[in-house]
Amino acid sequence: MMTGENSLQERLEKLGQAIGSDDSLVENVMSRIDAEPVAESNRISKLKNKPIIRRFVMNRFTKFAAAAVIIIAALVAIHRFGGSIDVTTPAYGITDVPRLIKTAKTIHMKGWLYYPKTPENAGEPAKLKFEYWFDIENGRYRTFNPGGIDKDTGQARYYRTTISDGQYIMGETYHRPAKGKPWKSISFTKLSPFKARLEAYKNSHKSLMRMFGNIDQIKGSAKVGQEEIDGTVFDIWQNEFYLADGRAIKMRISLAPDSGKIGRALFWQKQRKNDPNWRLAGDYYTIELDVAPPAGIFNTEPPDGYILDNTKETAHISTLGLSMGHQMSMRKDYEIYFHVGFTLSDGSVIIAWSCPAKNISSQADLFEGLAPAGTLPELAARIEALTAIPSKLVITYIGRHLAYTQKDGNFYEWSLYVPDVVPPSRSSLFGYELNVKYNVDKNRFGNRPGNLTQDLAIDSSYDFNTWVRGAMAELSDDGKAPEGVTYESVLQLAKSAGRRRIE
Repeated sequence: MMTGENSLQERLEKLGQAIGSDDSLVENVMSRIDAEPVAESNRISKLKNKPIIRRFVMNRFTKFAAAAVIIIAALVAIHRFGGSIDVTTPAYGITDVPRLIKTAKTIHMKGWLYYPKTPENAGEPAKLKFEYWFDIENGRYRTFNPGGIDKDTGQARYYRTTISDGQYIMGETYHRPAKGKPWKSISFTKLSPFKARLEAYKNSHKSLMRMFGNIDQIKGSAKVGQEEIDGTVFDIWQNEFYLADGRAIKMRISLAPDSGKIGRALFWQKQRKNDPNWRLAGDYYTIELDVAPPAGIFNTEPPDGYILDNTKETAHISTLGLSMGHQMSMRKDYEIYFHVGFTLSDGSVIIAWSCPAKNISSQADLFEGLAPAGTLPELAARIEALTAIPSKLVITYIGRHLAYTQKDGNFYEWSLYVPDVVPPSRSSLFGYELNVKYNVDKNRFGNRPGNLTQDLAIDSSYDFNTWVRGAMAELSDDGKAPEGVTYESVLQLAKSAGRRRIE
C-alpha cells in the first residue's frame, strides 16, 4: 500500500526529473522551507509534509528547477489552505464561508433589495439599492439603506446613511411632517473604543443575519453548477431553509474555490411554506472581504444642508455599562439593565446585567462568596431565566452565576443560562424573553429590560476572547476580564450544569 508520504515523494521525484537542474533556485527554496512557521495547530499537514519536501530537495537526483517550482507551489498551498497540496481538490467550499466572514477585518457589501408590488403600484417590484462598509478592527462602519417605500411610485421615500469613525456615530434622521417640507437632521453619539468595535461587529452581523437568516445556514448548501464573473470561475452553491418567523429562504452563493472570494449572493423568499412561488428578495452583487476601504468613507463631518440635533462636543457618550454617577441620577429606588448577550455554540447564553440601587453605596457584600454555576446574587431584582422566542419552542434557560465585574462603583453580573433541552439551530431562534424576578415592589423600579433579540454568536475561542472577555474587560476598573473564564471552561460548566439538572 502506498502511504501519503510515499505518494508525495514519488510525485515530486517524477516532476523534478523532467527539467534540468538549477542549484541556486533549489537553495532559495530550501531557505523558504526552513523559514516556514509551524506553530499553528491547524497546520498539521504542514508539519507532516515539510520534512518530506526537504528530503526530496536534498536528494542528489532531484535538484531540478521543476522541483523547485513544485515545492514553492506546495509551500504556498500549505501556508494558505491548511496543508493540502492536492491541486485537484478545491481549496474553499461553502462550509468555509462562515469562518471567512466572521474573521474578516473589513466587509463591503452592495446590491439591490426587492420589495413586492402593492395594489397601488402594480408594476415591477421595488428595486432599492444599499451599500455597507464595515471596518471591524477599527470600529468603523458606514451603512446606506432605503427608508421606506412610497406606495404610489414603488420607490424609496428616502435613503439613510449612518457612519461611525470609531469614536463618533453620525446618524441621519428623516423628518416628514404632516404639513410643510420634509428635512433631514444629523445627530452624534460618542463611543468608547470597545463599544465602537462591538457596534461595528453587531451592525455587520445584523446585516448578515438579514442576508442569510443565520450565517451557518449556508453549511447545508449543495453545489449546483459554475459561472464566470469578470474572468473568475465560481462554484454555485444553493440551499433552502426557514427563518424563525416562518419565511422560506432560497439562497444561491457564487464562491471561487481557489481563493474563497464571494462573487455574488442571490436570495429568494416565500411568505408562507405552501406558497408555490419564490420572490427575488436580494441581489448582493458585491461581497468583498478584507479590502481597504476608500479614503474618507468613514468621515463624520456633517454635510451641508442638514440641521444639527447636537455636535460632537455635546454628544451623548454611549458605553457598554452605566455612566459614572448613574445611581445619583436615578429617579426611582432601583433599576435593572441588560447590557450585552452572547449565545455559545452549545446553545447556552451569557448575559451581562446590573441592578443598581439608589440608596446603597456598595453592592460588594452581595457578590461575595458567589461560585461559578452557583446561585445568582440576591439583588433587588435579577434576570432569573430566559425563555426562547418564539414561545412555541418551549425552551427555558436557567440562570447561574458565572462571574462579576466592577467599574466606577457599579457591579455587573455575568450569568450563564443553560437550556433545559437541546435547543434548535440559531436560525429557528428569534431571541430570548428575559424573565425577571423582583424581590421588591416593581413600582420602585425605573428602567426594566426588554427582550434579547440582538445577541452575538460565539463559535470559537477567538470569538469568546474578542467579544465576551473583551466586554468583561470593558466593564472592569482594571481593564481585565476575570481569570479562568474561557470558552472551553464555560462550555464545560454548561455541560456539567446540564447533567446535574437532568439527574
